[in-house]
Amino acid sequence: TYDYASHHAARMPWLGLDDRALASSELGARRRAPPQSWDTDVSAMLRACARALAPQGLAVLVMGDAMLAGVRVAADRQLARLAAGVGLGVVASASAPRADHRGGADREEHLVALRRV
Repeated sequence: TYDYASHHAARMPWLGLDDRALASSELGARRRAPPQSWDTDVSAMLRACARALAPQGLAVLVMGDAMLAGVRVAADRQLARLAAGVGLGVVASASAPRADHRGGADREEHLVALRRV
C-alpha cells in the first residue's frame, strides 16, 4: 500500500507541478481519513469510473486489500458490494497473495473488471 502523495512528492518539483491538490484530495489517505470513510472514498472513485465509461466500456482496477483499524478489508468484495450502488457490475476478477511487510497477515491484490449494468 502506498502513500501516493508522499510517493509522488519527489517528482513534483522537477516536473514543475504543485502537489497541494494531490495531497488534499488523495483517495483514502490514512493520514487524514477515519476508517469509516474508506467505503465513501471508494464509492466516489467508482462513480467517477462509471461516468467516464462508454456504454460498453470496461474499467479494470488493480487494488490491494486495505487494513483499517486493524481489520483487513478484502478489496474484491468491497468493489463488488459498492459497484452495484453506482451502476457497475463485476465482469471478472483475479487475485494473488501479497506479503504484508508490516508484519500483519498476508493480504491479496486484486484485478477487477467492471462494466456498466
